[in-house]
Amino acid sequence: MKVGQFGLVLAQYGSMPNGVRSFAYLCSELVTVEYVAANEGCRSRIANLEAIDDDKAMLLAEGPIATGTHVRISCHGADLCGVVEGCNADDLLGYSLEITLDPWSRWTESWFRPEHLLALWQGMESGSRTASHGRAA
Repeated sequence: MKVGQFGLVLAQYGSMPNGVRSFAYLCSELVTVEYVAANEGCRSRIANLEAIDDDKAMLLAEGPIATGTHVRISCHGADLCGVVEGCNADDLLGYSLEITLDPWSRWTESWFRPEHLLALWQGMESGSRTASHGRAA
């Protein structure tokens, strides 16, 4: 995350500092995250879905979830499953969670559409993306 000329940037196209690829959509939707914590059993917490792509999701939560933890993200009867690949603390915002979705749990807009969804990139041919110029999907 960084603060730039136009405000807070949570996900951007290109290489991110930790090597995680960027997201095609910014969004905002409250979700429930369920997971099993070591020595604590089954846990559940509310988080905000900040960005999503077919195989990744970025959540903002009030507390950390350990890297390598399997999670289920639920919203409006739709579930996505994956693994926490990164958990970064921010003094003001909380914890940014990078989730890699399981191969059998890929996201598509027709399956589940967050309430606030902004397409940043269109076209996936040859691994390149073109800007959508701020048009909402």
